[in-house]
Amino acid sequence: MSRISGRNLEQTRQWLLAAGREVLRRHYTADRSEASRAPVPISVAEILVATRELTGGRELTTGAVAHAFETKANLLSQVAASLIAADTVIGDLRDEVARLKTLHACDGPGLRAALVDSDIRNMSKDVAELRHWFASHSEVADPQVLAQLLAVYEAFDELLVDLYAEVGEWEGRKPAEGLAWVDVAAALTALTEGVVLRLHLPEPAQQFRWLKDGSSPSIAVLAANGIWMACTEDATATDRAATPPPTTA
Repeated sequence: MSRISGRNLEQTRQWLLAAGREVLRRHYTADRSEASRAPVPISVAEILVATRELTGGRELTTGAVAHAFETKANLLSQVAASLIAADTVIGDLRDEVARLKTLHACDGPGLRAALVDSDIRNMSKDVAELRHWFASHSEVADPQVLAQLLAVYEAFDELLVDLYAEVGEWEGRKPAEGLAWVDVAAALTALTEGVVLRLHLPEPAQQFRWLKDGSSPSIAVLAANGIWMACTEDATATDRAATPPPTTA
């Protein structure tokens, strides 16, 4: 094989890089409902080897995969989706929300602060699940992964929207014009996700006090307070403005 000249070597390099970028773009954007490319960085072969620990040493075969899942791609898609199931991601947050609601009854600021810190800690407790959660957002081309992501956000809404509406009643606030409580809940959830993503990085990204470590509020709570005030408005002031002044005889 003849050696590639300097010019041709650079051209070959650029071709490979361009092709790689295009493959990567297709990986993140093309519909993979029938594709063989997997939404997880593991192979079916690795899964089959791992079954030995569950079957007492007997390794399942690709025939078993075909029988149970039809295709290898379908197995990997379901593996990816199962690790971001709503019960897995939300975990014990439902019980924690109920506990905090009782602990901070009618104390809106206290409950909101506790919810932010608790949500961040809940999302951060398992590194593998956390990494997969964020990676899954780039895998929405896979229909099973997308369905599970949407189910998780629906579960968060089911858990938090009515709660924030009740907190709004405690504080005499309602969603700002053009918004609903589901928008307020989504904004606060997005904040906690962003904080957790930042906390997942090594120093210096963790140098900030994102979580409560003393008597003063955390940066995350301060940011959440800003979102709350920006996304809601004084309900009593609106009601007063809507009430016509009394008429004089």
